[in-house]
Amino acid sequence: MANDTIYLPGPAANDSTQRHLVPDAAVRGDLLFTGGVAGYDPTGRLPETHDEQAALVYERIGSILELAGFSPDEIGHWFIWAPDRHSRIGPINPHWERLFPDIESRPARHALARQLDPGVHYRIEIIAVKNAQRRSYEINDRVYHTGGTATPGFMPFGTAMGDILFTGPTYGMYAATRRMGETAYKQAELCLECNQELFKLTGHSLENMAQMFVWYHDAESREAAKQFTEIMFPDRQDRPAIHYIYSQLPYWPDPEVQGQFLIQYDIIGVRGARRRVISLPGIRPVDGDQGEVPAAVVMGNLCFTAVCLGPDPRTGELAGSLEQQVRHAFGNALALIETGGFRASDTGHIYVWYQDHGVRETVDRVWAEVFPRMEDRPARHCVVAELPAGALVGVEVTAAR
Repeated sequence: MANDTIYLPGPAANDSTQRHLVPDAAVRGDLLFTGGVAGYDPTGRLPETHDEQAALVYERIGSILELAGFSPDEIGHWFIWAPDRHSRIGPINPHWERLFPDIESRPARHALARQLDPGVHYRIEIIAVKNAQRRSYEINDRVYHTGGTATPGFMPFGTAMGDILFTGPTYGMYAATRRMGETAYKQAELCLECNQELFKLTGHSLENMAQMFVWYHDAESREAAKQFTEIMFPDRQDRPAIHYIYSQLPYWPDPEVQGQFLIQYDIIGVRGARRRVISLPGIRPVDGDQGEVPAAVVMGNLCFTAVCLGPDPRTGELAGSLEQQVRHAFGNALALIETGGFRASDTGHIYVWYQDHGVRETVDRVWAEVFPRMEDRPARHCVVAELPAGALVGVEVTAAR
């Protein structure tokens, strides 16, 4: 497919400060990426209730699919952001069941708590793959997925779209008892056991993993996750693009799945492909000061960067001003994908991570200079997150061709 950029008509309804500055979706190669789709109505009004916003999010995603020439059957990954994921995700679920009535063929799905713009109850991101047959996987029904509902099988453990594998949140549970691991490290071990069983079903392996989001509950959990990365990927020159992200993971009170979630993994893999690690002098990812995390990884027709901070690549030092850091962060991330053989116009999705939505005005000003052509702009989602001391922004890129 030719590259395409999707702008829904009407007022701005995404995470930008200007109308049509950021597209609602981008098609790159065979993949469709959305930003964080929110529940605005066609006039740009944001309804107050969760039910109304949930319905409008699905309506907007339907419009994006129609304009892009994709169908719901081609969606492989479905990510829900909500300020209160554990208690208010319910209004999303009836729409999910109607859009994906076949329990054997649903996208991988994850829902996590995150600060959103005032009044926004949900943002949903999707990745779709053109002309790919979707196949969903459970692990002998032994791993119970909550997903905001008590219905077993409501969301799959993982979903394959051709050679591309998307996992939902991998849970660190004992298979026999369905109890959470007692420590973060034990949960990481159990997550790997579950993923290895999934890989046997899908034909993937750890060598095929391209990107890994590791969600941790507290500082101790983060250290356990980093320690376990050394076990999973002992060669630091051959690892996926990794991002460790703090989230208030829920305590699940259900008698069948009782315990505190401490670590969860979201993984994208490409069957039959091998990682090619990309690095450049002066560019350091947020999680890789000591070389623990590759700056970028190429697998087949995909390229993933880690979260790139805003140091001046000539000196390796963080720039002093916000605008300088934003410019360097975008420049560093795009330099990595270009080193990997991709063009800036191949960029399909960008996360911008910062600690305060007030940064967005500066991000938008630089964004318009980095992507001056509307038709070359990728989907984008600005997310509030913790960053290292002195860092004001981080940029994470996915490119496809």
